[in-house]
Amino acid sequence: MVSTLLLAVGAMPANAAAATSVSVGSSPSVLAYTTINDPVVGKNIAISYSPEFNNHQQNSVNVTTFRVCYSMTGEGWTYFKPQIAIQGTVLLEYDYEVMASGTCKTYSLNRTFQASPGSELFRIIGVLGGMGGPSGVTVGGFNR
Repeated sequence: MVSTLLLAVGAMPANAAAATSVSVGSSPSVLAYTTINDPVVGKNIAISYSPEFNNHQQNSVNVTTFRVCYSMTGEGWTYFKPQIAIQGTVLLEYDYEVMASGTCKTYSLNRTFQASPGSELFRIIGVLGGMGGPSGVTVGGFNR
């Protein structure tokens, strides 16, 4: 289903996209970091995703919260909407919010994800833009 996501991103003109993937292991938290160049404003944007984990099992882990940090070259802001997905299927979507450069926001999740070792547990998809449609998408993937 990754191709579905990439096709949707590619179908929108003047969009930026970035993806990264990290292994959760038995850590209480990990960091997925993405950077894009927003073609609308011509500035570099960095977005990091940091989920908090508990109840690690061989094939599952519970995600209690996740933190999103947003930074843009110079000063600026964006409309930002996180989504939680598994293999391209969106399970949960939060509302758009204004995020200023240099700020972070923590979202509650409290959900258990299952995957065999080496497979994808879940993704956090960050949609930037909003009012006139998305201007960029970043994806933080988390693997067992």
